[in-house]
Formats: sequence, structure tokens, C-alpha cells
Amino acid sequence: MNTFRLKRNLDEAVYEQILSSIFEGKFHSGEQVQIERLCEQYEISRTPVIQALKRLATDGIVETSPTGKFFFPAADERRVRDMMEMRLFFEVGAANLICDIGEPAMDYRIAECEEECSRSQESGDSYRSSMADMKLHRMIVACARNSYMTELYSRVQNNCVTLNYLNLKGVAVVSQEAVDHHRMICNALRRLDRAALVSSITTHVRYVEEQIIRNIRENEQST
Repeated sequence: MNTFRLKRNLDEAVYEQILSSIFEGKFHSGEQVQIERLCEQYEISRTPVIQALKRLATDGIVETSPTGKFFFPAADERRVRDMMEMRLFFEVGAANLICDIGEPAMDYRIAECEEECSRSQESGDSYRSSMADMKLHRMIVACARNSYMTELYSRVQNNCVTLNYLNLKGVAVVSQEAVDHHRMICNALRRLDRAALVSSITTHVRYVEEQIIRNIRENEQST
């Protein structure tokens, strides 16, 4: 039992380390994952690395080839726009379902995510601000009380965040403007104001979309 628990903890640690490295700009769009290099870096065997990569692939953070190799996703503008269209579809859909339910959707956990994202943004902690950002949006979608929507949305959001950071080269992504968007979204949730909620979500998602595309263009010009 202890060995099994240790293995699961190691898989989880590798998963989180790779995710953190993405946020720190250590990997790049389209890059193949070098498994042996990760094993050497973490001083562990291939098994926990491969298990972590399989989970990352399931979560939409890395991709696999027909030959079983792992890659960090490559992005072009069309892919980003298609992806963000789906993110907007899920988030606006969740907003409408929340308002249809007609019960207060805002609770202390979402408020804590908003505050944590703001504090981390101010301190320049890219990893913590991004994790709080991701959690905030997932909790909002979860408030729609549709488990299928929540599960599908999680993969789309993972892909969105990964593509963003793979083209950022370690630069903090959660800007003050994004923090302001979060505040507007949360205020609309508190009031169950459908129009304001849909509008603020749309503004935020389109802002993130253009941010990712700008970063892709800048990277293309620098290569």
C-alpha cells in the first residue's frame, strides 16, 4: 500500500513539475518531450514520467503522435480562434444555465480564487496567478451543475492555457486587465445579472484570444 501511494505521489509530482515548467517558459510550442532528459533531470525512472505525460495528454496539455511520442502542442491562429470559440461556447453556456437556475452562484471559493489571482498578479507569481485563474473559471462553469460540460470544458481550458504559455517564454500571463475582467465576472455572478455576466465573459475570452495570437505572431517574427 505504501509503495502504491508513493508511486501515485511521484506521478503527481512529475505532472505538477512539467506544468510548472510550462508556465516558466522552459518548453516551447511544437517541441517534442524528451523523456530521457526529464528522467535525468528529476532523477527518476521512465515509468512515473510516462504516466504523468499520459495524464497530461488526457488533460489536453501535451499531444501524442501515432508512434507514441509526446509533443507540446503547436499553434496557429486558426487553431487558437477555433479553441477560443469553444471556450466561449462553454463559459457563456454555463452563464446562461447559472442564471436559469436562479440561485446565488457566487460563493467564498470563487471569491478566494479572484483574490488569489489578483494578489499573485501583483507579486509577479506567474504560476500561482495562472492556477488561480484556471480554478476560478472552472468553478464558474461547475456552478452550471452539468458534469459533462465541466469535464469537456476542463480539456479546452487546459489547451488554451498551455498554448498561451508555450508562446510566452516565461512571461506572466495574468495581466491587470484580466484581473479586472475577473472582478466584473464575479460581480455579475453575485447579482445573477445575465447580460453583464455574458458580456464580461465574452470580453475576457476575446481578450485572451488576441493575447495568444499576438504572442504567436511575435514568436514567428523573432525566428
